[in-house]
Amino acid sequence: MSARPSTSTPQPPRCRRRPHASPAEGAEHFSQRSLTLSAAADRRLATDPDRCQHQGHWTLAHSEVAGMARPAYLTGAVALFVAAGLSTPALAAGPAQPPQPGQPAATAPSIAPRQLTLVTGDVVTITSGATGRLQAQVARGQRTGVGRLFQLRRSGSHLYVLPQSATPYLGTGIDPALFDVSSAGAGQTATSTPVSITYRHGVMHKAIPGVRITSTSGDTATGVVTRATGRSFGAALAAQYDADHSSPTHTTGLFASLSRIAPMHAPAATRPAFNMYTLTVKGIDSAGKPDTGDTVGIYNVDNLAKYAGFPFFVNGIAKVSVPVGHYAAIATFFDFTTLQVRFVTVPQFTVSGNGSVTVDARTATSKVTIATPRPATSQSTLVEVGRTDALGNTGSSAFLGDASTPFLVTPTSTPPSVGQLHYYVYAHETSPSGVAPYTYDVEFPSDGTIPAAEHFVATAGSLATVKARYDSDSGRRPGLETEFSALPWEFFIFRSLFDVTTPLVRTEYYSANPQVAWQHVIFPYVDNATFTLEGETNSAWRKYTPGVTSSSHWFGQPLHPRLEQGNLFPGQTVCPACINGRKVSVLAFPFGDNDPDHFGYPSGTQPGLTENISYGIFADDVPVRAGTDFFDAVATLPAAATTLRLDYHVARVGAHFKLSSDVRTRWTVPIRTATTPLPVGWTCSDRSTSTACTVLPLLQSNYQLPTNQQGALASGAVTAIVNLSHIGNSPALALSTFKVQVSYDGGDHWSTVSSTSLGSGTYRLHFTVPAKGSTDGYGALKLTATDPAHSTLSETITRAFAVA
Repeated sequence: MSARPSTSTPQPPRCRRRPHASPAEGAEHFSQRSLTLSAAADRRLATDPDRCQHQGHWTLAHSEVAGMARPAYLTGAVALFVAAGLSTPALAAGPAQPPQPGQPAATAPSIAPRQLTLVTGDVVTITSGATGRLQAQVARGQRTGVGRLFQLRRSGSHLYVLPQSATPYLGTGIDPALFDVSSAGAGQTATSTPVSITYRHGVMHKAIPGVRITSTSGDTATGVVTRATGRSFGAALAAQYDADHSSPTHTTGLFASLSRIAPMHAPAATRPAFNMYTLTVKGIDSAGKPDTGDTVGIYNVDNLAKYAGFPFFVNGIAKVSVPVGHYAAIATFFDFTTLQVRFVTVPQFTVSGNGSVTVDARTATSKVTIATPRPATSQSTLVEVGRTDALGNTGSSAFLGDASTPFLVTPTSTPPSVGQLHYYVYAHETSPSGVAPYTYDVEFPSDGTIPAAEHFVATAGSLATVKARYDSDSGRRPGLETEFSALPWEFFIFRSLFDVTTPLVRTEYYSANPQVAWQHVIFPYVDNATFTLEGETNSAWRKYTPGVTSSSHWFGQPLHPRLEQGNLFPGQTVCPACINGRKVSVLAFPFGDNDPDHFGYPSGTQPGLTENISYGIFADDVPVRAGTDFFDAVATLPAAATTLRLDYHVARVGAHFKLSSDVRTRWTVPIRTATTPLPVGWTCSDRSTSTACTVLPLLQSNYQLPTNQQGALASGAVTAIVNLSHIGNSPALALSTFKVQVSYDGGDHWSTVSSTSLGSGTYRLHFTVPAKGSTDGYGALKLTATDPAHSTLSETITRAFAVA
């Protein structure tokens, strides 16, 4: 058998039914390092009696199957292979289910971020959305070397964030479950991971860098890896990877006495129960020699649920067991000398029995280059190949390089006859030093084939321009940021996190392609010594128009809760407050600036930072739900209730967040006013994709104070703007009452601000800021407003601005 275009559809293989099995962590196939996971079929297989349960082992694959769940969006400094969603085992802690009436809010709402520390010291921040939706940002434990690169893989509801340095040892010396970020393992916390150790029999036990042993029994032990010590284990693993990359054995250095490291209570392995054939994949490196240590993704393009795997080459050979069908192969070859990445794609071939296919790095002859209108330095380039199967599910393979990573790809000329082939190149580039800062985020997609011409030009006419301002209320503040882009076929999006220091003013250029949506994510403060990430704030997803210039103001004071009406996910807005019958859903972000497309998450209590967040849902002033932290809640109101009240208290005090330290917001709305249907693209909550609800017309505020970039107003006369609006597609707003008050002594005394209505809910404010010496150094604001339907908003913001 060889790689060739397919013209016929093979008969489905015979299956033997078996009970649902838990994931098995990495059985070896044919003495090759071909990692596998146990996989029951996706939801279609579970409900279709004519299909077999998935036959494979727990196949760690390059791809995620799009269409089987909601999108997930991932960031990190990563070299990535995203895994096929091929199994149905339930998460130990998945997306939160709607809470029952009268119960407290879930402690881990479906969309609220949580953090896990990998055994390599990398910190992963995970956000869950509607069914199957995950977003993860990765803060790297290693800033240089192979340890800074990652592969990402998913199997059903399990998501694996795998350092590149760990990949040769998965399923042998390292249990992949250590990198499952879908749910915390037994005893795992944001700062530590308990592990079990197996030593080689008859070998003297050596200390394992970064692991504190807590008990020993014969050739087994238990231990703990913390956020601080994990970086030592990560560094040792990266050093071992460099030594072992071309070695068929892994029994030296770190693994001289260590046989296996796994999480506590790792699941037991299972074996396949499906008739399959041996596919031998032959790998040839760029020197024409048999390859060792690189990977190839194998995809069944009739149905990715049948097989998607990523075997490793050893002496030029990788073997896997697959059913008959049409397949694609996508391989990445990494040259440790030149740092080149060669992307080799075999778009389609047929498996009708035992046979072989060859992937040859020497066929990757087209070099990827990018040109921009102004001089710019590459910081990161990503090349991704996606392969859609006949059912519309897409698997993909991607490598995200840094500024020093050159790419060569194998061009293809004939579109596949089964499914579709997708390809794109993305780059993040920055201005040279000594000029006003600017960035380019550009993307060049192609469908059907991979072009031979890989020199991409971002013309001025193809770009949109954003004039961006980033404020900081604590002086110079180090942070991290990334830019996501999403194509319609992508199931996961992943990017590098880059250092950013605020305050900052810069120009940002984006590819304005109607296929591509964009989202900016920023952590305004990061402690690189402890990997403490604070203040995550995102923009809504948006598409840009060529030649159009817009503006974006980040962290403009005062901060206050955000009822986000932009796309939380590409093409999807989650209703901030909706009702269906008597069931109300609320999603309010605790931190928003005054750009309506920006929303921020809680950080929790960190060293030097204290957050206290609480909320309540009331029916006619009678409490029906209360909770702390993120306001993501569902409640059932009494049948006779006429008025809904929402209270939200957000307090944040820390060395790097000095303003808007205490914000108390109250909304009231007559339930009878919830008559506006959902706008197009909205869903009722982040827990489902239902549209069977109507919008509660809550009032939302935005402030435009003429502060400097530290959030301060100078003493003297001030003119400011406040805008109020209803959420949803409500008519132009006319208020019955509107009042703003200001205090300069922490709220002990208030004075009313002069205001002038400009129409449609917009007001101009006039007030005088006294000399700083006669204040406590800050100004507080209190806003109250009522509309003709008797919906109200009251908001009190302590330290709304500083006095210069």
